[in-house]
Amino acid sequence: MSPHLLLDTHIAIRWLVQPKRLSSEQRRVLRRAADQGLQFGVSALSLLEIAIKFRIGEEAGTARDLLALIENSPIIQILPLTTEITG
Repeated sequence: MSPHLLLDTHIAIRWLVQPKRLSSEQRRVLRRAADQGLQFGVSALSLLEIAIKFRIGEEAGTARDLLALIENSPIIQILPLTTEITG
C-alpha cells in the first residue's frame, strides 16, 4: 500500500515529539489521516537527517528513540531513496 501523505523531516519530528509546534491545520490533517488509518510515508533520507540533527545537538538517545518510533509505527512506511521521492 502506498502512503497517503509524505512527511518531510521537520513535520515528522514535530508530529511525533513536538505536536504543539505544528499549526492547528497541520495537526488536524495528520490526526484525520491517522484516524482514517491512512499510511504516512517518511523517506529513508529523513531518517539520516533525524540522526544527524539530534546527534549534532548531542541528543543521541532522542534520535534512537525517534527512529525506533518511526520504524515500529504501524502507520508509517519508510520509503527508499529514489529519484521520484527526491524530485
